[in-house]
Amino acid sequence: MIGYQSPASAGALQAGDYSITDASGTTAVGPFAAEATLPAPITITTNLQPGTPVSLPFTLNWTGGGSDSVVSVQLNVIIPGQLSTPV
Repeated sequence: MIGYQSPASAGALQAGDYSITDASGTTAVGPFAAEATLPAPITITTNLQPGTPVSLPFTLNWTGGGSDSVVSVQLNVIIPGQLSTPV
């Protein structure tokens, strides 16, 4: 298996349609083509400033993303005098 990856710099990838084609390829890979559609980045719209009251169930709102996007959230609730507990 041959793999290549490189971290993208901030703002390097924008929402839109992307494609790559190499009709001649290489000995190891051969000809190939790939397409991808990147949705707009998510922007959290819920107030998450320190000191904001939080109640359960908790709702996090955002804009952007796509119907097949996955968003992972970890909320750390800090109670004075106790350890932080992921919820």
